[in-house]
Amino acid sequence: MTTYMSSTSHMKMLYGSLFRLIGKKNRTRVLLLQILFLLTALFQVAGIASIAPFITMVSNPAFINTNTYLAFLFNLYAFESDSQFIISYALSVILLIIVSNSIASYSLWKLFQISMRLGAHVQRTIYKSYLDNDYTFFAINNSSRLISQITQEIPRMVYMVVQPILTLISQLFIAALIIVGLLIIDISIALTATAIVVSVYFLIFKLIRSRVVESGNLISTLNLTKLKLLDESIGGIKEVKLKGTEDYYKQQVDRVTVRGLSASAYIALAGDLPRFMVETVVFASILGLSIYILLTSGTANEALSTISLYAMAGYKLLPAAQSIYRAYSQIRANGSVVLALAHEIEKSTAHDSPLRTLGNEPAPEGDIVFNDVAFRYPNTAKFALARCNLRIAKNKITAFVGTSGAGKSTAVDLLLALLVPTCGTITVGDISLDKQNIKAWRQKIGYVAQTIFILDASFRENIALGVPEAEVDPIRLKKAAQLANIYDFIAECDGGFNFKLGERGAKLSGGQKQRIGIARALYQDPAILVLDEATSALDNVTEQLIMNDILSLAQTRTIVMIAHRLTTVENADNIFVFKLGKIEDQGTYQSLANNSLEFKALLSAGKGSHK
Repeated sequence: MTTYMSSTSHMKMLYGSLFRLIGKKNRTRVLLLQILFLLTALFQVAGIASIAPFITMVSNPAFINTNTYLAFLFNLYAFESDSQFIISYALSVILLIIVSNSIASYSLWKLFQISMRLGAHVQRTIYKSYLDNDYTFFAINNSSRLISQITQEIPRMVYMVVQPILTLISQLFIAALIIVGLLIIDISIALTATAIVVSVYFLIFKLIRSRVVESGNLISTLNLTKLKLLDESIGGIKEVKLKGTEDYYKQQVDRVTVRGLSASAYIALAGDLPRFMVETVVFASILGLSIYILLTSGTANEALSTISLYAMAGYKLLPAAQSIYRAYSQIRANGSVVLALAHEIEKSTAHDSPLRTLGNEPAPEGDIVFNDVAFRYPNTAKFALARCNLRIAKNKITAFVGTSGAGKSTAVDLLLALLVPTCGTITVGDISLDKQNIKAWRQKIGYVAQTIFILDASFRENIALGVPEAEVDPIRLKKAAQLANIYDFIAECDGGFNFKLGERGAKLSGGQKQRIGIARALYQDPAILVLDEATSALDNVTEQLIMNDILSLAQTRTIVMIAHRLTTVENADNIFVFKLGKIEDQGTYQSLANNSLEFKALLSAGKGSHK
């Protein structure tokens, strides 16, 4: 009883979660689909019911005159002979079956169409909930898990839960109407046959239920593990090759794949296994029923009519029962994915994101000022940045330096409005940055990361990242490439801006990738350019060339740099030295080199690293 209640409670939670996931419009579609399912079932049952009279008429034409309904039709349409009536009846049955199967085909098409729409709706909902979150959400959530929810778990929900639920409902209509018809003919036989079939399915499912559910949960875990392994091995292929760990990843991926396929195979087997046992029971029952009817009926013709009706009912009822069982097995095995996706949306939307809804006020202008700004990441006690006070002058070069973990990147993320201060304020020209003006503020900023993300696409698509191709401004595109000193190289490539760069920019050097990143940042002609250790991975010569290009941009833009190599900040107007989440010193390069112990230590460490 406890297990039954637990199972019932689980299914209620599953259907409740799915009901919330699919949205109001799709709930209406599903409701209308039930009407189509009922219509399909009625035509299917009508087809079954039409067979018995036909067989009786063929074996005993006199049945036409003794049956009230057939006699009425015979006289209504003035048939000239019994054979003419039987042929017309046969053609009508064929037409009925054609119409019935056409409706069933249309019903199946709508089932797939609506299930795809439900999946698309859930995907939009989850993807939107992800992207509407602030930067901290992505900092505390594994990217492979987020990707897995969209690329693997949602399709699994569609094919292994939504479609089976709709299939189960459609087949329940057919089975229910057939059983009702059989009950009208002979209640004792109908109840006995139904009890036998249901008992066989129930006993089999009870034996395998726990492992079916475990297999479904295991598939979710293995899908995520496999995605992580693939991401590690393919994304880090250079290190994998150098360390010779190919065999390790082959073995791990193979192990996960085999376990996943074994779990899927068990679920598939569990769905089809009862069919053989039930077929044996059903056909044995039909044979036994036939003998019983022959012994108890008045004539062989009457027995033949009844036997044909039950045989046809069994012919339709058995696949319906098997479909119901298979669908229920799939739902039980994969139902956890619905609960997980519902929880995912709840968790994502519940994430404390003060920037979820942004206004459209214009961006402020002027010096950028941090007033007692502090920041602490969620679920951590330590402040990444503590009581930070600084001023970034407009159209000047400002640099942030310090050891790893000193707070430089956190300060820049706050400047970019990706993070919101835990306490304190950030003002621009005496106007506070808030959710009303942050959207416009971000559009004023060009950002160049240390590692440039290169699309497997053209120069055009990479520089004008996220801009629809039809809306790409060729003048802006050319200007951005020229300012980044990459235009001449693009012009030399076959196809110019349409030249394909390969996966992760395989056809580019490190310096060219950085110039693409700078051109991308400059495409929207930003007032502020932020360089997050943008040249630290380059050789000294390439770094110096790019720094010269960046310095040429400083006359009309505010430039903020996070520097790894201190030689890149020699021309900065102001340098902030970070240590343990606080600003230790500030000043020009020369003044800090003369007076700041922390800066001197960084200089000394930098020289040592270049020996």
